[in-house]
Amino acid sequence: MRRPGPRAAPNFTEVKENPQAADSRRAVPANVPVMRFEELILVLLAVASSATAVYLWHTKMALGREIRALRENCRTAESENARLRQLLSALQSAENGRIARLEHDLKSPLGVILGFSTLLREFAEGQSLPALPLRCISGMDQASRKMLQIIDAAAQDPESDGDPERTVAEEKAS
Repeated sequence: MRRPGPRAAPNFTEVKENPQAADSRRAVPANVPVMRFEELILVLLAVASSATAVYLWHTKMALGREIRALRENCRTAESENARLRQLLSALQSAENGRIARLEHDLKSPLGVILGFSTLLREFAEGQSLPALPLRCISGMDQASRKMLQIIDAAAQDPESDGDPERTVAEEKAS
């Protein structure tokens, strides 16, 4: 196989006739062949095809990176959701325990007050006491029982405000 020798520098002083247009003349180096229009179109199509292939390859790589990033974000979000579910479960357990302790802490002294008001009422009924102490004992007994109903309603539905009349009215409405 023969090795090509060094190329001569193009000579722009010579002017060749353009085979496509008989009237037009342009400066073309003497050692550069003039391309036909069809050949030029084929070369341009090959260059455009190569450029498109490179662009598509870069786009595919960029989309691949974005897809990998989205998958990683999904994995991160799923693990964060699992962590938040565990935290919510722990909070609900703690709240249920707190409500149970609060219910016990309120009901214990309330039971003592109810027992004391019952004893006072029974004692007052056996004695001939004026009406004022009887009304006070009756009011203490009624208030204690209402408080017991509020505690029971709040223990059943922690989201309610604890008003048993409103809770009963809401149940009748639904």
